[in-house]
Amino acid sequence: MKTEIKDNAFMFKNFTFLIVLILMGGLGACTSDPDLDDITTEIVGEYQGDYVDANLLSTGTTVKVSRVSNTRIKISNPDDNLFVSWEATIIMPDDNTITSGTATDYSVSFDLNSAPVSFGFSRNSGETFSGLQQ
Repeated sequence: MKTEIKDNAFMFKNFTFLIVLILMGGLGACTSDPDLDDITTEIVGEYQGDYVDANLLSTGTTVKVSRVSNTRIKISNPDDNLFVSWEATIIMPDDNTITSGTATDYSVSFDLNSAPVSFGFSRNSGETFSGLQQ
């Protein structure tokens, strides 16, 4: 009888251990990969192109796009200081474009179909930029 109780206790421990392993494996499969939700991965970098200021004066320059979060970027012009840096919240309405998505004092657009990626922005102040990822 003691052997039977020991065997049942052993089986219960093994069964419990197996259930814990299955649950841990299942929970691990449910966790999301943060990189899958990060739509900035293909667009961060430097873009060479033409900046047009509010007076319609055009200048060739490099604009830098930096990651702030999975859905937020910073646009700057560190080499030429042609405009003040600003941030944009972005969305990916389809697999090939990334935009600012909402009406604000700026709009951004990335075309992931082109190689290299093309980027443009416009601001209510009249400033625009259009360039290609370097």
